[in-house]
Amino acid sequence: MKNFEVEICSSENINQDWYVYIYDTNQQKIIQKFYKGINVDYDANNRRIRCEALKESIEKELKSGWIPKSKKKQLPQPEDKGYNIIEAFDIAFKIFSIANQI
Repeated sequence: MKNFEVEICSSENINQDWYVYIYDTNQQKIIQKFYKGINVDYDANNRRIRCEALKESIEKELKSGWIPKSKKKQLPQPEDKGYNIIEAFDIAFKIFSIANQI
């Protein structure tokens, strides 16, 4: 659980959604929120029990090495084959010229 804290967000107003979230202490922001199965019950005690169970489960996953994804989807990173620009252009040209012949 490197730099992550798992917390519960609850409200006195039972009509508001409760959730469990992962907070990154380095970036000082919420990384991910979990609502799953918490807000189906309108009893505050039952919601608290569900939140605690979900919190424990998330903490266990973090301790086992799971790294949560941030809210923003990261762009896929290209694989570095070690080609310079001219070599990469030649390879791409060969691939496309073969594809056009088919």
